Amino acid sequence: MDKRSFLKTTLTAAMGLGTLPLLSRCEFKAKPNTGLQLYTLRDLMSVNPRKTLEYVAKVGYKELETAGYSEGKMYGLDPSEFDGIVTDLGMKMVSGHISFKDLKSDWDRVLQMLEDTGQKYVVLPHLEENERNLEVYHEVIELLNEKGAELRQLDKVMAYHNHAFEFDSIGGVVPMELLLKETDAEVVDFELDLYWTVKAGASALNLFKRYKNRFSLWHVKDMNLAGDFTEVGNGVIDFQEIFDQSQVAGMQHFFIEQDQSVDPEKSIATSFKNLQGLL
Repeated sequence: MDKRSFLKTTLTAAMGLGTLPLLSRCEFKAKPNTGLQLYTLRDLMSVNPRKTLEYVAKVGYKELETAGYSEGKMYGLDPSEFDGIVTDLGMKMVSGHISFKDLKSDWDRVLQMLEDTGQKYVVLPHLEENERNLEVYHEVIELLNEKGAELRQLDKVMAYHNHAFEFDSIGGVVPMELLLKETDAEVVDFELDLYWTVKAGASALNLFKRYKNRFSLWHVKDMNLAGDFTEVGNGVIDFQEIFDQSQVAGMQHFFIEQDQSVDPEKSIATSFKNLQGLL
């Protein structure tokens, strides 16, 4: 078996999936809106948010997840102003990434942002390398449960977004399993990043079966044969079988994302077009 064939077989096996073709039609009770995580366009958003959002709307995206909150601002704008631009373009801001630091120290302004925008989901997106220890994970669990309970009273949702490192065992404990078991399923959801799950050698399908209805948000992100980021539909991840299990997972919204691209605008257009054949 040559290197390319070996890698393709290994990656698809890790997901418990089949082989190509990867994009075909699956059934939904109602066709979900295609969302975009704006981190993909972070450089453009930092220069001209309005122009960038106009392009996103032109491609056809209807829902957005932000990654630009800082000190009460969204991409340098007041949250209400930012939300006004999004709404005027026929889109909706559904979810936003809020750092561990801001969840702990800027919570009042985060709550105000939620009121100003109508955003439903608050997602803890990442832990720094020096934070990836069991002591901090237990602190994260306590924080997620606390903020999750508060948000539920507001009809909003707290969630945690994974990378590959949550699947690395620490003293015999797998952080992803710890997070899923110790957070309160009534008040804490998860945003499963499909690329990072595959990268870790884990199976999204197995997670769906073991923890039903915990994964209300997904990052739909593809992987090429070299294991790097690529446009959705141009890689090796079998989204057919994953989307077929969306009801088991409890998926409510998904967001296309590509962490690295030489041409982010072209990438989000290609991913959007490719994914429409699946929905």
